[in-house]
Amino acid sequence: MDYIFDHPWELGLLLAIVLALVLELGHRVAAYFQIDQAPSRKEQMGTIRDGLFVLVSLLLGFSLTMAAVVAAFFLVVLAAAHHGFATQADFVRFSKPELLTFEEVVELEKNDPPSSSLAEKLEHLLTTPVLSNEAYFNGAKPKRPSSPELGPFLRAICWNIERGIQFDPIRIALSEPEKFDQVLAEKKDPKAKPLMPDQLKVVKQQLDILQPSDLLILNEVDYGVTRTEYRDVARDLAKALNMNYAYGVEFVELDPLNLGLEKVELEDNQAQADIQKSFDADPSRYLGMHGTAV
Repeated sequence: MDYIFDHPWELGLLLAIVLALVLELGHRVAAYFQIDQAPSRKEQMGTIRDGLFVLVSLLLGFSLTMAAVVAAFFLVVLAAAHHGFATQADFVRFSKPELLTFEEVVELEKNDPPSSSLAEKLEHLLTTPVLSNEAYFNGAKPKRPSSPELGPFLRAICWNIERGIQFDPIRIALSEPEKFDQVLAEKKDPKAKPLMPDQLKVVKQQLDILQPSDLLILNEVDYGVTRTEYRDVARDLAKALNMNYAYGVEFVELDPLNLGLEKVELEDNQAQADIQKSFDADPSRYLGMHGTAV
């Protein structure tokens, strides 16, 4: 009875075919997890790839004894490649500076200059961005837009979203443009004239421009402010768009009205009550940050 071990050349060929399949599978897995795009791993993956090609060549010409030695070496290489799959450890999943409490925000408003410890904390807040790579860890891929005229390109959009007060229309414009007609209908001023066909065409063109964007630069973005319902605008938009984001604080809102430390005084009591309610801050949610998101 013949055994495959009695035919080392055939066994070597079989192992070479198996290794070639493993090589192709490893390449596809690396591309899927973006391992080969990580700067610290790109060179390593190239070395492993070249090493595997050498192994395939050796197995085609070596005897069973030599094939066993090469196979053992392949296991070592495979273990090294497996270590490469931990490239996500090279990225920060989420980080942010220590945020100010409501009491500290009030102290900043009342004391100029603040205490040294609070000044140091504020400096750290203003110079340390919030970073989130959650979308990457969840498998998000770049859009990689392309056009016949330009070929592949990167589109960056800069938009002053005015604190994010109109959050839902902004989110829909960026993630669900097909629903923007409904936004226009709901936001329509009964006293205003309807948009003309040419104006609607411009709106559609602008919505189309927004869609293949790989980079959004958003100005005037609130985080934990009463006027935007204490929303983390950058995080919520990034989540809706399945994108990573960075958020930098430009300043902290210290206006006594925004903090609820001063009262609005109007002749119309009802109007005064409504406006005052819009300024009254919730100490457990107020962060008062205003900045830029990318």
